[in-house]
Amino acid sequence: MSELRDAMRQVKVLRDSYRLAQRWKLRLQGLEWLKADVQCDSVFIGTDYAGWTVCPRLIAPGMLAYCAGVGMDASFDLGLIERYQVTVHAFDPTPVSLRWVQSRSWPAQWTFHPVGLGGSDGVASFAPPAVDGHASFSITADKTPGSVEAPIKRLSTLARELGHREIGLLKLDIEGAEFDVLEDMIATNLRPAQILVEFHPMINDPEWARTREMISNLRAAGYRTFNCKHDGMNLSFGRRDLLH
Repeated sequence: MSELRDAMRQVKVLRDSYRLAQRWKLRLQGLEWLKADVQCDSVFIGTDYAGWTVCPRLIAPGMLAYCAGVGMDASFDLGLIERYQVTVHAFDPTPVSLRWVQSRSWPAQWTFHPVGLGGSDGVASFAPPAVDGHASFSITADKTPGSVEAPIKRLSTLARELGHREIGLLKLDIEGAEFDVLEDMIATNLRPAQILVEFHPMINDPEWARTREMISNLRAAGYRTFNCKHDGMNLSFGRRDLLH
């Protein structure tokens, strides 16, 4: 267990170092989207590693939250349930997360689905993390050593199968698959009150072009950022019509 903690600390150091380098690169490039679009009373929920900033007035008791990317830290999900009495559906098909979830007990308001979110319905290849035992598998087009095959579904497919007509909150920490999921969501009539997304330009968007385009597309779809963490990698979006 101590080896796993040490490995996770090493991963965090590497991620922080990368983000510091990205911070200076982005500032030199003058990318204006690092600032929040609007002000909103906000609350940070969860651990520093897996927590998110939410806008409480966009949350109501009993609201549905879809949280994609569980890993081995569901502190945000549990915090939502404890603080706001929401119903959480969590999605993660990767083997490390599956074993971790099965080793614990969960509140009745938390339901786990061993499926990933994607831009289509089918099966995808998930590349393993660089550190053994870590949970951050990444969806890829090509198989790599240690890759696993797992089911993925569109957001609209999951909502239909689960009988959900509205999603109040969508959290995406899915290691590069967020672009396909958000593009597909924009093409449908699903419009969560708030979207929390970690972009992963280090995986497939080294020049941040697709990230910038996605943020622009979300704004065109009626969303505004109300919080930025790690200089543009973790963004909180709210529907403009609900923020004012």
